[in-house]
This record gives sequence, C-alpha cells and structure tokens, in this order.
Amino acid sequence: MSQALVFAKEIRVYQPIPFPEYDGVTADRTDCIIRYQVIQDNYGSFKGKTIYDLCSANCFFGFRFLQDGGKSVVAVEKDDNTRKFVNTLAKEKGLILDCEREPLLEEIALYAQADIGLYLDTHYSEGTQGYPEHMKKMVRVVFTSSCERQEDYKTLLQSLFPNVEKIYKGFQERVIYKCW
Repeated sequence: MSQALVFAKEIRVYQPIPFPEYDGVTADRTDCIIRYQVIQDNYGSFKGKTIYDLCSANCFFGFRFLQDGGKSVVAVEKDDNTRKFVNTLAKEKGLILDCEREPLLEEIALYAQADIGLYLDTHYSEGTQGYPEHMKKMVRVVFTSSCERQEDYKTLLQSLFPNVEKIYKGFQERVIYKCW
C-alpha cells in the first residue's frame, strides 16, 4: 500500500482525490469536478503553466491541473496531515507539487509567482485577512470565491483588480470570479 493511501485515511478528505486508486474515498465536496471544468474552460490550456493554490485542502485542483499539462503547483494548506498527504502523493506520482504551511505567505511570495491563482471558498474565514491582496501580487489571473458576504467580496475584488468577471455560481450560492 502506498504511503499516501495510508495518510489519506488520516485526513479530512474535503475534495475528491483524482487518481483511480482513491475512487472509493468519499469527499465532502462533490462539486469540485464541475468547478475545475469551469475554471479550465474559462482559462484555456494549462499546458506549461504554473499555479498557486491558496487554502488548497487536499489539492484536487492542483493535481487535476498537473494531469492536464500544467508545469508545477505551489499549494498552501494549514493542516499538517493534509500537507503530508499532498506532498507524499505528489512525490509518489512524480509530480511537481509543493504544499507549504499557510502562515508562511511572505516566505512563499519569494518563490511562488505563478500564471494562475486559486483562492476558493475560504475568504472571511478566520486568518484570511489580506489574502486577496496577496494573490494580486502573486499571480497573473486569480479564480476566487468567498465563503460568505458575496457582495462585500465582489466589492473588495473590484478595488484590487481592473477586471473582475463572475464565471460560476454553485455550492451555497458561492460565486467564482476571474480576476486579472
């Protein structure tokens, strides 16, 4: 049995794990596949691109991105066991994906500049103040949504980015915006 499969039993599997050996593992969020497809359809080809995934959970989006030709992923997640799972799975699969600890954003900013940013469903959670501003510095285009206060979030994004486009509305009426 792979070490990542062992770790998968020790974490909250928030998002699906996009590899066949994990098909029997139940995830909390069932809408990740459609949200990923909406982002990919809106962005276009991921071939050779880099991604920065802030508040990545178990990194469904990062793994799918790499499966679709992406070059590399830097993910940020606060849970130690989840990071251990993600990094072990990436190593086992031979993928360039590095999952770092969440509070180290300034250190990560030194090396994680990316083509695409993901910051989904966590804004307004405790400790996320300043994350949209951080993403603006880190990436060329960000796909983002908040866990609450949808209109306030849209106003915040419009104050930071010249272009803010609503591309999807789904789980709990959360809106995904494309910002650049």
